[in-house]
Amino acid sequence: MSELRVIGTSQRKLDGKERVMGRTAYASDLRLPGMLAGKILRSPHPHARIRSVDVAAAERHPGVVAVVHAGNVRQRPFGYGADNVPLKGDRVRCVGDEVAAVAAETEEAAERALELIEVDYEVLPAVFDPFAALDEDAPAVHPERDDVRGCHHVYLAAPGSDARRSRHAMVIHPGWFDRSPCGTGTSARMAQLHARGELALDTEFVNESFLGTRFIGCLTGETEVGGRTAVLPTITGRAWITGTAQYLLDPSDPFPAGFQL
Repeated sequence: MSELRVIGTSQRKLDGKERVMGRTAYASDLRLPGMLAGKILRSPHPHARIRSVDVAAAERHPGVVAVVHAGNVRQRPFGYGADNVPLKGDRVRCVGDEVAAVAAETEEAAERALELIEVDYEVLPAVFDPFAALDEDAPAVHPERDDVRGCHHVYLAAPGSDARRSRHAMVIHPGWFDRSPCGTGTSARMAQLHARGELALDTEFVNESFLGTRFIGCLTGETEVGGRTAVLPTITGRAWITGTAQYLLDPSDPFPAGFQL
């Protein structure tokens, strides 16, 4: 077997010197002839109907090249079920939904154009609690789709399950079963139980599926993330493999050697 030249040795990054000296050019550093600055106008409301969008003043502002919104541009749907569009035309469903976009000669002109766009919103009721969202009379965020209303995940606990040992089946609409718990779900479940006062720190929690696969966790402490109380989990577990993927790198592929723009 030949001596290994890379594994187990210290390797200098090909672009390391350029990076630490600040000479590496990134996409935001590029300046090309005719390049424009783009800005997006976003909804300030979690749920509202868009009555009208007036971009006339924005289009007249010096330096503005184009202003687009759902009423003056053709869009291609994307996302789950192809039911989303880049610029919302009739309704916004969260704070930050995109309503209009501006292209201008400078970033300052694009920012000012956003301020000149007038959007008439009819603010609609919004729900911020997951349990309140299950009520039959809860506001429908997608009134055109009956399949996104109601409860789609049902947790079926086995007799004898408690806050320290949970044997269960998770049923998912329209009739699927979650085969096994996982590290993410086990951590979330422990955090939920701890917040309810049902699972103390340094207490083992067993999360078991109807197939017998187990993930065992423990909360070792509390911390704070974004001003909110959080927990520190440890997880061990295993489950049946239901799929594999393989990624190959051709020895002649130049990408690992790095590149410069």
